[in-house]
Amino acid sequence: AGIAWGDARNYARWLGKELPTEAQWEKAARGEQAFNHPWGNGRALWTRPRSQDQIDAIKSHISDVSVYGVYDLAGNVREWCLDWYSDQGHREAAGKGASEVINWEGVKYPSSPNLRVVKGNGPHWNAAHRSGMDLGERSPAIGFRCVLRLQAEAEPPETKSRRREF
Repeated sequence: AGIAWGDARNYARWLGKELPTEAQWEKAARGEQAFNHPWGNGRALWTRPRSQDQIDAIKSHISDVSVYGVYDLAGNVREWCLDWYSDQGHREAAGKGASEVINWEGVKYPSSPNLRVVKGNGPHWNAAHRSGMDLGERSPAIGFRCVLRLQAEAEPPETKSRRREF
């Protein structure tokens, strides 16, 4: 927490990873069924009191876990995403065709210069909550997580096995 967007992105790249896009973050939080919360559509069942501005150790609230096994997507700090922030971002995505949305790379122009998407810790633990933050901002309430992008093989395995190596 307390890291600017550029530092978070540089650290992720140093690890051979990347910041998640808004769509990747939201899918990790909401799953294929587009749940309201990482745990589903029901009420949160915390084992101890929790408030929106509360920052706890990772996995402190074991029910804050998505269907993919990703913890702390509802609460704790908000997290930087790779995408530019636009107030109309979801509307712009909704106007795309299905295949375009699946591979959508986010908005091309921010609502205001230097705004990047931050996700998480939304009202009522809502996983769809989004906001924009200046990419130079350092806040103890904003952190990040990394994703490892897997590349599809350019050549089918059967072709590779028949190729001669010298």
